[in-house]
Amino acid sequence: MSDNVNSVLDETINNNEAGKPISDIASEILTPFGLNTDKFVYAETICWLREKLQCDVVLSGKKYYVLSETATTEDLFKLIGTEVPVAKLATIDINFPRVDLPGIYYTLDGNFIKTEGSENEWDAVYVKDGNKNLFLCSNIDFIDFSALIYAEALLSNGINEYKSMGEVVKHRMNEKNLSISQILYHRLSGFDALKKKTNRFKQGISIIRYQQKTGEIKKDIGYKEDIAMRYSIAGVIHGLLSDENISKDAMFWSHGIEKEDSYEKNNFIWNL
Repeated sequence: MSDNVNSVLDETINNNEAGKPISDIASEILTPFGLNTDKFVYAETICWLREKLQCDVVLSGKKYYVLSETATTEDLFKLIGTEVPVAKLATIDINFPRVDLPGIYYTLDGNFIKTEGSENEWDAVYVKDGNKNLFLCSNIDFIDFSALIYAEALLSNGINEYKSMGEVVKHRMNEKNLSISQILYHRLSGFDALKKKTNRFKQGISIIRYQQKTGEIKKDIGYKEDIAMRYSIAGVIHGLLSDENISKDAMFWSHGIEKEDSYEKNNFIWNL
């Protein structure tokens, strides 16, 4: 076994747009040793990763650690703080209760479910789909994205308008290979409510933050504004997770465009 066990660690970067749960990193570490199905070692590895990385999800662009190719099983056990022999581990069958990662949870249709962990751990937003937790985006991006749609959509046009706005941002992300924040804050984005920080955009920010802290929508925000916010959140979720294409590959939105006008694909506009 290495004298300095940290010497068998390799630093790597999460280059994916989505966050990487430490549970997935633990599986990556244990698979070469054939221990990825051992519940005891798996739990110990997750605890070690949580302590070392100080998070439960490694966001895009952030670093994390894996074991180098030279690491041995003894290195692994020393690293995670257990000296239990492999023969003993193979006989252990512990049913660990499923615990949701720290973050903020919504339904697919935009309803708030809950928060997990303390407020300083609310870095990520998840969507519950049956028994699966789908990583959506960072909470910072989520708040800005939702408030933008809230500020620019019209409730009278129905939920498909909100969903189409979510699609527009995702289409731009795919077209330009940029992140959510890079699209939202691009100097040529044209998202006026966000750029100008309009009163309605700031109201959207306030509503979401209040909801995440209290679990409720403010009572004094106006008639049907709670529906408008739920539709806005649903629009973000739909845009980032759904393969549906309501907007027909739209890359822009505008109030002043006639629906019957034709556009090139790279300049297609979703009419509000």
